[in-house]
Amino acid sequence: MLKFLNSFSAPLIGSLSFWPFLCILLTIPFIISRLIMRRRVTWSYVFFSYGSILYFTGLIFFTLSPVPKDPIAFCQTHHIQPQLIPFNWINDVVQPNKDTLYITLQLVMNIVFFVPLGIFMKAYFHKHWKFALLSGFLLSMLIEVTQLTGVFGLYPCSYRLFDVNDLITNTFGCLLGFMLTWLIGYKVPSVKLSDENYAAPNRRNKFLAGCINVALIIFASVVTRSLVYPFFIDTIQPGRFYLSELGVWIIIQLFIIPRIAKGWTIGSYLVGIKPKRQRKSDKQQPKDDTSPEN
Repeated sequence: MLKFLNSFSAPLIGSLSFWPFLCILLTIPFIISRLIMRRRVTWSYVFFSYGSILYFTGLIFFTLSPVPKDPIAFCQTHHIQPQLIPFNWINDVVQPNKDTLYITLQLVMNIVFFVPLGIFMKAYFHKHWKFALLSGFLLSMLIEVTQLTGVFGLYPCSYRLFDVNDLITNTFGCLLGFMLTWLIGYKVPSVKLSDENYAAPNRRNKFLAGCINVALIIFASVVTRSLVYPFFIDTIQPGRFYLSELGVWIIIQLFIIPRIAKGWTIGSYLVGIKPKRQRKSDKQQPKDDTSPEN
């Protein structure tokens, strides 16, 4: 048991340490693209983005690490041959000199690793079970080929075992996740684009709009500083220049742009929250246009 847990401790720590950075780099673009396409973001989509990033991050670390510290020395002393015999793990389990618990846990984890992929295929993408089966097989094949080729030639030899049984267990895990989701009947409803033109000005959408505005202010400030700061490096003390151009972009984002765009900010436009004046005019318009017919 300890042998199995120790083999995954380093990949797990690496996955968790990279998690916040990958969330920032990968989740935000998906959310912004969703806002541009559908003018709103649901909590299910946000959870899906976080969950998928966590899943694929952990999958990469669990399948490709630990990497050899000295690849040349490792390849000179290790010659890992691919295992091409299906269900060979049965022979390993029955042998008395083998660690049965380690082999069993490794087999179970190979199935568990691909269960979330099947859940995604059914719950969020609404795909057929054949598509989930093919997706699980292709993703598992990609991982095994990556291991066999030493990350496509990045390492001079294969430092992880190519095992055909991993293809079987991974594909089964994806199909198992799909079937479990189907049995539960859980499905994230898909809404037509025409039904998502504008979002209700609730706390969630206002919070998302504010986060986008803050992120754009920080991004624009960093870009401005990197472009302009070298010209004033000898005259401006460190820190003051950053605060000054940060204040400039706050004024531009929250005051100048709404003034020009009739109340819209970039964040409110992406989320789809109409400015307060337009919401008031929309409420008053039916009353003004309706007139009694004689």
